[in-house]
Amino acid sequence: MAEPEWKGRVDRLDEVTIVQTRLMVRLEQKYDEAIQRHDDAVKKHDEEIADLRDAMVSLNAAQAKTNAAVEMTSENLEKLRSVVGDGISELRATQVNLMKTFDQFIRGKEGNGRKP
Repeated sequence: MAEPEWKGRVDRLDEVTIVQTRLMVRLEQKYDEAIQRHDDAVKKHDEEIADLRDAMVSLNAAQAKTNAAVEMTSENLEKLRSVVGDGISELRATQVNLMKTFDQFIRGKEGNGRKP
């Protein structure tokens, strides 16, 4: 009876070995799939980082252009203020001269041919 018991144990051991082998194969497949998913995620992450880096470069270039446009606008505004300020000063001087001339005209000292 020892031999059938021994043979039963060997058969059982063979069955366990087959089950363990199948489990190991499935575990290796799942491990390979997990590694592949991880590699895909890392690749996607690297692509997203590259896209973000490109967007940041574009944003910095746009900001530089905006800063240049603001600086140019500021310079043009200062020139405009200077021209308008000069024009207002000239207008005031002309107005003062006109008032003097008008005052002299009213008093008869200029332009009407009458003498006081």
